[in-house]
Amino acid sequence: MTKVELKKTTPDSIAPCGMNCSLCRAYGRQRKPCPGCRGDDSTKTKTRVQCGIKNCEKLTDGGIDYCFSCSDFPCKSLLHLDSRYKAKYGMSMIENLASISKFGIQVFVKMRTRDGLAVSAVRLYMFTKLSAVPVGTNGIKTRGA
Repeated sequence: MTKVELKKTTPDSIAPCGMNCSLCRAYGRQRKPCPGCRGDDSTKTKTRVQCGIKNCEKLTDGGIDYCFSCSDFPCKSLLHLDSRYKAKYGMSMIENLASISKFGIQVFVKMRTRDGLAVSAVRLYMFTKLSAVPVGTNGIKTRGA
């Protein structure tokens, strides 16, 4: 089993698309951890390096930090990613971006953390899947399940 540790959520761990990289098990693994979307590409897998959103010309050349600042927001790529994450993890990149736009990145990070660690349905799903701890629909560990 891959050993994963909880990582602190910071403004740098929030990707341009609104994904909180600290929720990802690749970001939290101890052996060859992913540095997150804003980190150095030299240690990332090919799929992370070639991400269409991260490499979007409007982000790389346009001087914007988050997709919500783009004139094409929400673009087809972001809508597709948002749809996948809503269905699989119950979270929305577009809702995250709306919160960042409305409240700012510092407040967003505080809203999404407890003791500096990410709190979300995605993290609960990923870590319980790895550790095989039974969890009820409300996110509380269940007995005997």
